[in-house]
Amino acid sequence: MDWLAFDPEHSQTFLRGQNGTLFTFMTTRELKLIYFDGCSANKRGGVADTQDVLIWGEVGHGREPWRSDPELDRITDACAWGRKYGIDGFVRMEYDFEIMYCDFSQGLTLVSSLDTPSDARLAPPLMEVRHAGGRHNAFPGESRVQVDSATMISFFDPALTSLVAARRGLPRTQYRIAHISGEDTARVRADISEMVARDPTGKSGIDWRTLAQAIQERFGDRLSYIRHLLHLARLVAADIDASLQVHAQFQSITAEIRKQLLVSLSPHMPREGIGEPAWFEAIARGCTTSFTPRFPEARFTRQERLLNYAVEEVLHEVCRVYTEVWRDAFGLDVRAKGSNFDASIASPMLAKWRDAFDALIEWLDWPIWLKCDPACAVNVGGGLLSACVLGILIGWVIAIGIL
Repeated sequence: MDWLAFDPEHSQTFLRGQNGTLFTFMTTRELKLIYFDGCSANKRGGVADTQDVLIWGEVGHGREPWRSDPELDRITDACAWGRKYGIDGFVRMEYDFEIMYCDFSQGLTLVSSLDTPSDARLAPPLMEVRHAGGRHNAFPGESRVQVDSATMISFFDPALTSLVAARRGLPRTQYRIAHISGEDTARVRADISEMVARDPTGKSGIDWRTLAQAIQERFGDRLSYIRHLLHLARLVAADIDASLQVHAQFQSITAEIRKQLLVSLSPHMPREGIGEPAWFEAIARGCTTSFTPRFPEARFTRQERLLNYAVEEVLHEVCRVYTEVWRDAFGLDVRAKGSNFDASIASPMLAKWRDAFDALIEWLDWPIWLKCDPACAVNVGGGLLSACVLGILIGWVIAIGIL
């Protein structure tokens, strides 16, 4: 057993010295792997907690002060646990993805073996591993790994009541599973054992990954744009009495926000009862259920039920905010000519909308918003962004899935 990298830049960080050898392998069949989400190979700040729960049934195992590194115990005991389920290895992420591979005589064949130069001047810079890992930042991530979302086990599961209580009132970067109860630990380990042992065809067939991506694509850019407009409106509103030109600019921004709301919600607007309370309720209901109607819930795995719940909660909150703001914006007269637009009425209304959209975006925290804005020039490396991502992801190992 040993560690495998997906990219040579990652492997080369471990080849420095007199006896470095770069091995290249290819698969001989589909591999059965377990993926630990988050920056799970970093080994700092609790990111290995989920691995501890799976392997040893407790958090902090093998981290006694006299032990410098529990990684050898981790791969040995993880592979021993996975052997009875036919698990080939475990995928983790640091600056780049890696596999803790259990048996090199199974599922792999050696392609090449290269003794690398011992001259340090011929070694690539260590930072190149960040650039290599950064190539997988965008969807779909590391495309050589196909995660089966129907097997995802999340420590955000509301059924894990000890963790619900432990993270209450904390910012997301401080979430840990260190305070998980023995009962919840047993529940998670039982779920994992059931998940890896069951028939892989025993699921609904829904492509949850694509569904999540479709929802982000539907709302992500528009949410970001609306927030931009709302914060721009705040700056303009500060000088609203300065000139007619500023007043017109504020009206134009308000009109654009209203248009974005209309475009988002128009597929869910019924013909009858326009402007009545029931009309807005129908819009919110149609928006919320637009991605998940008639799902074959009877065929859901336990993990799929949690995914469906998560999707419905996200859509409910997105559509609630959109519809509540649309209810306010519906009666605003923002025509360029001949309107009765009153900035003194619209300004506090937009401030309320800004707070609502800021809270929504903070709650969603989608990865599509994790980027440099404006984008970096082509001659600027991805190291800084990778470092930012690393800092944000520490402590976020929240899910286990089978590949």
